[in-house]
Amino acid sequence: KQWYQRRVRGIATGKLLNSMFMVSGISTLLQVFFGTRLPIIQSGSYVYFAVAAGIMSNYPCQDNYVTEDGEPVNYDPNWEDRVALLQGNLILASLTQFVFGGFGLAGLLLKIIGPITITIVISVIGLSLIDVAIDSSSQNWGTSLGTVI
Repeated sequence: KQWYQRRVRGIATGKLLNSMFMVSGISTLLQVFFGTRLPIIQSGSYVYFAVAAGIMSNYPCQDNYVTEDGEPVNYDPNWEDRVALLQGNLILASLTQFVFGGFGLAGLLLKIIGPITITIVISVIGLSLIDVAIDSSSQNWGTSLGTVI
């Protein structure tokens, strides 16, 4: 029983990672060929987790789940539906961002939002990662010092 649940959990994690890498690759290609044409790599970000938590709060996790056969399990048997809902919302958000950039609406927003506002937002996002940086740097001092230098 437990090996099956670990296998299903592993499959779910694999599908999420594959989706993230695939979308990161597509967004990198779009950025290089149609966007600012800078050779940068778009990658997964932790920023969308707040949005994902908001979307998933409509479908809270339960302590126990029961399959259609009436058998209790420790995982959500409808996890694929939940992931599909999340992916659909992320696709809509991406298309909105694409439309903003494609029609030049981002340039109009930059007239209203100045560099000071952008700097503060990026600084707050960076400072929110300080706990992760401290934990990671405490595990390998050599890499930490090499990064700083």
